[in-house]
Parts: sequence; structure tokens; C-alpha cells
Amino acid sequence: MAGVGVEMPPLSAGQWERAQRLLVHAPAVRIAPKPRLAERLLALFGLTLAAPLLLLFGWLIRRESPGPLLYRQVRIGAGGRPFDLFKLRTMEAGAHGRFAEVVATHNDYDDPRFFKADIDPRVTPSGAVARALAVDEVPQLLNVVRGEMALVGPRPLIPEEDRWVEDWAAERRSVPPGLTGLWQTAGGNEIGFDGMLWLDCLYAGHRSLRQDLRLALATPRSLLARLGRWRAGSRA
Repeated sequence: MAGVGVEMPPLSAGQWERAQRLLVHAPAVRIAPKPRLAERLLALFGLTLAAPLLLLFGWLIRRESPGPLLYRQVRIGAGGRPFDLFKLRTMEAGAHGRFAEVVATHNDYDDPRFFKADIDPRVTPSGAVARALAVDEVPQLLNVVRGEMALVGPRPLIPEEDRWVEDWAAERRSVPPGLTGLWQTAGGNEIGFDGMLWLDCLYAGHRSLRQDLRLALATPRSLLARLGRWRAGSRA
């Protein structure tokens, strides 16, 4: 496949099997303007439906830690263009000032390119629930409405992560980032940085409306799995 410069995917056998099941084996196609317009309208409709839930969690989180409802973070989009990604704020005020501390003590990956923490001390109690239910990601529908993201696509990287993307994985920047995608549904945080890039390029080479629909339909199952892991961790 063009753009992928490693012979074997850096995934476990189970992760690769899940990814293969999710792939629609068809040539890459450009998503036409009309479907993209429909996608934006669908995102706007979703924002309208989710507004009460966002306001509820926003109120709960602000009771625990005063601050804005939404959080903006610079991410890298299609063509390497930066944009402001919107998320529901789930952390305490001033959380960014503790980033280096948390990376050093709570990073689930032994990899300087990738930071993920299932247990992040900066997250408020209500924020942890919002994350487990993926409510914090709902404001990204606004990025879809603005044309900066798609409903399905690679995970949008922060600049500090994007600088580690090597030439063999540059194809991931040929498509807009998405709320869900092949990496998210094939294993998400269980997959390391190189595995994520490999799956992103694989998606870019197979992108089609059928592929996006299959990944969208697989998303609820991956969300339930994430919720299960959070519940198990919260009992530990």
C-alpha cells in the first residue's frame, strides 16, 4: 500500500485481525462535496441533540473546578494545517501547567511520542465520567461543521505528536482527521504510536463512504469497551 513503509503492521495479532474485519477492500476515493455537506448538517444536528448533555456535564465539572465550559487545543489537520479542536473541559483549572509532571508519572506508554493516561490526576470526578462516555469529544462536531474534521478519519494529533510522524506515514495527512476511525475501533489506546500511524495510512488508502459507514457502525462497540475498562479501573 502506498505510503506505508513497514512490511508488517506494528500490531498484535488480535489488533490486526480486528482491523482487517473493519476494512472495506476498495480503492480510495475522494469524498464528494455533497456528502461532505450532508456530514456537516448531520454534525450540526448531533450538536443540537447533545446540547443538554454537554450543559449538564459542563455544570457538574464547573462545580468541581471553576473555568470555561469548552477547552481549545491546537491539532494538526489535513495537509498539515493546524486548527483549534474543541473539547468539553474535563480537567481542573491550570491543568496544562502540570502536563510535564503527569507525563513523567502517569504515561501509560513507554514512548516519548505518545501520551495517554487512563488515570490522570488532573481530571475531575465528573470529567472522568464524561471521558468514559466520550461526552468530552462531542464538541468536536463543531469542528466537523467548520470543515476542519470529518466524522470518520485519523485521530487529530497535537503538534508535539505530529512532529514524530515520519515520511512513510505522511499519507495520514491526506485526509481530514475524524471523531472516530480505524485506529479507534481496532483497539484505540491499546495500540501504540507506530500502529496508529500504520492504521491511519491504511484507512487513507481505503477511504470511501462504505468504509466510513462501517467504522461509524463499529464505534458504539468500541465505546462500550472503553466504558468497561474505565469501570474496571475505577473499582481497582
